[in-house]
Amino acid sequence: MFKPNRIILYELIKRYSKFIKGDVLDIGAGPKDRYSELFKYNNYTKIDLDDKTGAVVVDARHTGYPDEHFDSFVCFQVLEHIYDYQRAIKEMYRILKKGGCGMISVPMVNELHEEPNDFWRFTKYSLQHDFEEQGFKIMFLDRMGGFYATIAMLISRYYRNSMADFIAKILFRLDKRNDIYIFKEKYPFEVIQHYKNDKITIGWFCVVRKL
Repeated sequence: MFKPNRIILYELIKRYSKFIKGDVLDIGAGPKDRYSELFKYNNYTKIDLDDKTGAVVVDARHTGYPDEHFDSFVCFQVLEHIYDYQRAIKEMYRILKKGGCGMISVPMVNELHEEPNDFWRFTKYSLQHDFEEQGFKIMFLDRMGGFYATIAMLISRYYRNSMADFIAKILFRLDKRNDIYIFKEKYPFEVIQHYKNDKITIGWFCVVRKL
């Protein structure tokens, strides 16, 4: 199945991979190792509640790791599955060393998935509020695709056939032409808005730092 959200997420992670280094914690890693190849790290620890993923079975809300134990963390498409996700964010802050960074992605438009543990959808404002409230500094916050990428994902996932994927890929190219991968280098540490139709997106991606 064609997955615009994963394509966009991969590109965003790749672009900002320099922020993730040292001893890294992958929160809610899942069964596939999709992104670790993009980072330069010393140790890469994967945790997940599902004991079938091959990760260490640990609850993201209370990991048991010492304070300031990790240099970096990543948490991709996980927070929507944690009912009291603010506790997980608080735990991220606790186990991260001062000056360390984290990467997070969350959905804004998505079908129900991993039911019944599917609780939340996020806006950029809720994401920014929740992480800043815990003490993080938002270094980068942007959307994961625009209108056409969002429609492409919905079509592909609803119909789930080769024709739907073909149509979705055409729509995705239209979205790409609307600068979904164009970033302003002179503002690397600001919350920026520079897209057409920036109120519609698949989800949100951010880089945070513990000061």
